[in-house]
Amino acid sequence: MTQRTKKMVWCLRALVLVVPVCAVGQTTQPADVAALSAEEQERLQQLRGIIENPADSLGTRQAQAESLLRTGWAAATRTLGELLSPSAHPSTRIAVCQAIAAVGAVDPALLQEHHAGLVEPLLRLLGDSAEGVSARAAAALAAYPDGGVTERLGALAADPQASPEQRSAAVDALASSVYKRAVARQIMTLLPTDNTELRGRALRALRCVSRKDFGEDVAAWQAWWEHQESTLSDEDWLREKERMFFQRLLEAQGELERVRADQERRYGTLAERLTVLLRQNYRLVPQRPQKDEILARWLNDDQPEFRLAALAIISEEIQEGMLPADTVVAAVIEGLEYRMPEVRRAALGIIGAMGVPENAEAVLALLRDEQVDASARQTAFRVLGQLRNPAAIPTLIREIDASQSPSAPAGCVAEAAGALAVLGAKGKVDPDVITPAVPVLLDRLARTPADQVHVRGFLLRAMAGIAAAEFGPALTEALGSEQAPLLVPAIEGLVALGDASCSDRLVALVAHTDPRVREAAAKAMGKLGGEPAHLEALMRHLNPPGETNDAVRAEAWNGWREILARKPVEERLRWADRLREMPDRQQTYLEGLVRELSSHNPAPPELAGARERLATLLMARGDAAAALPIWQRLLAGQEAADDASAATVRVHVLTAAAAAGRWELVAEMMTRLATAPDDVRGRAADEAAKAITDRLNKSDLDGLRALLAALEPVDMTPYKPELHTAVGAAKKKLAEPPPAPTTAPATTAPAA
Repeated sequence: MTQRTKKMVWCLRALVLVVPVCAVGQTTQPADVAALSAEEQERLQQLRGIIENPADSLGTRQAQAESLLRTGWAAATRTLGELLSPSAHPSTRIAVCQAIAAVGAVDPALLQEHHAGLVEPLLRLLGDSAEGVSARAAAALAAYPDGGVTERLGALAADPQASPEQRSAAVDALASSVYKRAVARQIMTLLPTDNTELRGRALRALRCVSRKDFGEDVAAWQAWWEHQESTLSDEDWLREKERMFFQRLLEAQGELERVRADQERRYGTLAERLTVLLRQNYRLVPQRPQKDEILARWLNDDQPEFRLAALAIISEEIQEGMLPADTVVAAVIEGLEYRMPEVRRAALGIIGAMGVPENAEAVLALLRDEQVDASARQTAFRVLGQLRNPAAIPTLIREIDASQSPSAPAGCVAEAAGALAVLGAKGKVDPDVITPAVPVLLDRLARTPADQVHVRGFLLRAMAGIAAAEFGPALTEALGSEQAPLLVPAIEGLVALGDASCSDRLVALVAHTDPRVREAAAKAMGKLGGEPAHLEALMRHLNPPGETNDAVRAEAWNGWREILARKPVEERLRWADRLREMPDRQQTYLEGLVRELSSHNPAPPELAGARERLATLLMARGDAAAALPIWQRLLAGQEAADDASAATVRVHVLTAAAAAGRWELVAEMMTRLATAPDDVRGRAADEAAKAITDRLNKSDLDGLRALLAALEPVDMTPYKPELHTAVGAAKKKLAEPPPAPTTAPATTAPAA
């Protein structure tokens, strides 16, 4: 039973032990009780009260019966004998029997010396009708050394006046005994019986004792026994007894583990229920000062459950944006001195979550205590990174330094390195403070076995944060690994060093099986890459199915654009054309490029090409409303030159205006294109005719009427006959009388 389980059990017992020592009106005491001191008498009464209390668990009651047996008092034997009487509750008899068996398995001499008087009460329980009592009594009798108990059991088993249940139970007790020679002698006397049931039980007992199996052949069993009696020495039988004791020891160990697991489960359930109750009571308190007072009180309670409940509440409130009061913070910091690791870790977690650099001193003070357990130390190093106080750097370096901390746990070294990666990040601390960490990290990495991947990864992370030039070879070597915990910090470190020589390796890593590596490689390629192969590699991870991880796709997209941002605009436009199979990406990139080029003064000539690509893409995607203003801006830039290129842009404006329902703009473009070259004027006529036909096909008479009204002033003479035909069909459609309204047929009223 663990210490905290014992505490919980004794807390529960305290509720039971509030009973009077002596019954009201009691004037005399038995002599064996009178021989005890007052303190011993009180303990006797307390133990008896627990053993007799059915509200207590059977395990607790058995434990108290064992304690009573081990006192060796004469009063203990008499008291336990009374508790084995038929008048006692069956569960009480079972608890005492189990206690006798447990004590006998460990210290049989104690039963022989002090508690031989319990044999008769146990014999009377054999065949007891209450469930489980007889079997427990048999097990208890089997635990007694061979001081006449075996003979008594054999006599009871052979007694024809005894009940069948008693005789069977006696045989079972013999079968469980470790004193095999005497047991076998008693069982052999039962074989000639005419009672087939008893003989069958005796044969089963013999199989258990002898580890032989002659079936139902009594003669074979007798021959075996004659051989055993005549040839086996006492030493041989003693070895058999040792084997039996060893077997029982293994069984006892298994039972102990089961009991421990059960106690831990029960403790966990009780602790969980207590925590729920404490939280419910806390929420019922309306005022903040009273809440803070409760938290401070719980944080100073002797019972860890109260402290843990308070720490859990504080942690939740911090996550909700509510910082604890100063008095509560002080109590949390004082809790670092509490020896229970769970309490320390929870308190450290709160200190780290608050992120107050000044609290680093309390954490450093905890680390100076050599008695602090490894799990709390490991948490403390992690918290120092969260507090971001450079004063912790020397302590972190000392933990990593193999010459100063050769036996530091691997987890502590890893967390210290992780904190150093944050506190010693390049540019955030005086170089003189962090420089001593450089040789320490390199030495610890060289000493750390290859299979300690976790620790090596954290050491590389510290190197990546500090980004000293001396770390270059170690980071490059780690880049040749295939393990994600090593690759990610190695990539980040080489980026921090600006080492572009690794960019070709990044092409392979951007296709790594681990998404963390792919993400880091894609991000690094954006910083260090520049070759077409790098852009090609990133493009394969811009969209599914090439890449299913969202974070990797985002970094591949950022890296792809970052590389192109360093390229000439003409090359950027060519790569934008490569995105035609990814229209969302293409639109986003072109929109960003147009914004960027538009901000230049004067605007670069490539702006027109970027706008044209964007407008064409928007039209292909059916977004004429967004494409139209872009075409208009392009047209405004070419208005001064009334050449073929301006005419072509006017056709694009006409097309977008027609799709967007901007009829006045359609008419304006038709007027201005009347003198355009034949091929351009033909395209304009086709677009205008298409707009009319679309309205006809959709029976959009209002739109058709508005379009014809806008085109009425336009001189259609220069345009080809197909446009005139479309206009004529539209006018004819509009001239048709509207269809007669549909009326429902009259219903005939039924005859009266």
